[in-house]
Amino acid sequence: MSDRLLTIPEAAEQLRIKPATLYVWVSRGKIEYVKIGGRSMIRESQIEEFISRNTVAPK
Repeated sequence: MSDRLLTIPEAAEQLRIKPATLYVWVSRGKIEYVKIGGRSMIRESQIEEFISRNTVAPK
């Protein structure tokens, strides 16, 4: 498996946001996640895709 799964705190650290913010984004469907047991995990590729989708080009 080349696409590493990150915990919410690990993914939040990569995005430089608080884990609570990422939990809200997950609950609102702003970012895809994987549910394993009772844990929500985010693939590293989803973080890259999320950043790409939310990149704003200069005007």
